[in-house]
Amino acid sequence: MTGLAALGSASWLAIVASFYACKRVVWFSAASAVVIFAFVVASAGRQGIDLPDRMAIAVGLTAWWLGLLLVRAMIARSVSLTMLIAFANHSNGDIQESVARRLDEAAKYGLAVFDGRRYTLARLGRIVTVCARVAYWATRSPA
Repeated sequence: MTGLAALGSASWLAIVASFYACKRVVWFSAASAVVIFAFVVASAGRQGIDLPDRMAIAVGLTAWWLGLLLVRAMIARSVSLTMLIAFANHSNGDIQESVARRLDEAAKYGLAVFDGRRYTLARLGRIVTVCARVAYWATRSPA
């Protein structure tokens, strides 16, 4: 393993560790930004390492960080996960209220429209749906 690969791997592990250690998005983002910045600074000081290689790893680390941010958001916003936690804690969390809150947020961000009796996808919601479908199609593994 080259020095750059080792440095990139250590940076990747540090981002993964911060994902588990930092439960708040702000702290996780700050820790990841520090790790990526440290990688850029540490790799810039090494002789014999090409700029394109450093940039590729830095972009990969940034993409990894952004992907984990999406995962963190999905975990935090998951209605089904909230239901499982409520069930495990033997509490009677109001699932209807949780679902209604998520639908209201979708309307607030322009993803859905409420016509007085039901929610439908707004134009932005349909665009996001098409993008998700294309991404799924492009990344699915052949059966």
